[in-house]
Amino acid sequence: MKIFRAMALLGAALSLSLVLGCGSDTGATSGTADTGTASGGDTTVATDGGGAGSGGDASGTPSDAAVADTTGGGTGADTAGENPDAGPMDMGGGMDMGGGMDTATEDTGGGMITCTDCTDTQYCDYTTGKCMEAVCKLPTTFATPQQKVATLDFADPGKGEGCDLTGDGKPDNVLYKLKSLAGTQLTDALKKGSLVLVTEAVNFDSTGKPFTLNMYAGDVDEANKDCDVIGAEANCKYTVSPNSFDKTSTDATCPALIKFKNATDSGGTLAAGGPTDIFALTIPVQGVVLDIVVQQATVQGTIVGDPWGKTDAGLICGVITQQALKDAIQKIPDSVWAGLPIGKDAALTLVNTMLKPDISTKNDGNKDGISVGLKFTTVPGQITTVK
Repeated sequence: MKIFRAMALLGAALSLSLVLGCGSDTGATSGTADTGTASGGDTTVATDGGGAGSGGDASGTPSDAAVADTTGGGTGADTAGENPDAGPMDMGGGMDMGGGMDTATEDTGGGMITCTDCTDTQYCDYTTGKCMEAVCKLPTTFATPQQKVATLDFADPGKGEGCDLTGDGKPDNVLYKLKSLAGTQLTDALKKGSLVLVTEAVNFDSTGKPFTLNMYAGDVDEANKDCDVIGAEANCKYTVSPNSFDKTSTDATCPALIKFKNATDSGGTLAAGGPTDIFALTIPVQGVVLDIVVQQATVQGTIVGDPWGKTDAGLICGVITQQALKDAIQKIPDSVWAGLPIGKDAALTLVNTMLKPDISTKNDGNKDGISVGLKFTTVPGQITTVK
């Protein structure tokens, strides 16, 4: 099965390793990608399913989460072993979303197929290992309002933070246990501007009608490198990585890889996502950067100002499978582990002991998923170009 990586690189510090591989680019342009091996048996989740409501029990979703449909407007999930779409997302070890020229890799079960040095307007054809010119064009303009993530951290279920994903009336977030290892890396990266995540609201409506919320990895625009990137009044300028887009699309304009087509603003309450949506993260833990995909992703928060001045009390919730996390660890090259304070076997043991699954992603009673809760805020920002 083809596994493409659709990560929104949340930085060299503690990004979300949820939209799911390892060895990542810690800057905006280094562009070195993983070459690890992905596990088999992945299933697919449509990222633009067209409006599954936000909320809902995390159980009862599609059975796997490796390949996401980013091209068509289907509402269901693809089945394992089938891939009718031209551009499945790699949730394992391929493209770097950091903004440079990348090497993409796919595991087909019988070895690695690699594309080397695809340009910004190309994508990797994993059947041939060749870089192919995209039919769609990268966007030159962006919708407003636009926002930049200012704070991002693990939600603390002990303080009532997070989402109830199991239906017991209590917030769930097994991933919070990584907080003690990750420390302040995520916060520090946001402050330094080494982690940039921006959003645009397409056809924004504040009366409760659906609009599309796109999310992009990016960088601080060279025109304002010293801008206060977490300041509420700064309104800094940002560029967007070309790898934030599905370049296999046959649309005229390449669509965002991470998008919520069912976002709403009802009286200042933001809601988006559902059973078929995903969110991508990278998390540096003990010197290792893990890339993970969050399935069944939902976004909520409080929109302040007119039309959208900032976001307070934001939450991103969802589920990652324990196996996906283990696969991410396995993909880290032995040469990287050799220089780390913790070995691969110890890291795998850590996952088994610390991150016990609490969600059944297949709705069969078998708990294979780890609950995720991330709190965030945003401030105004300006997207200037794709770079």
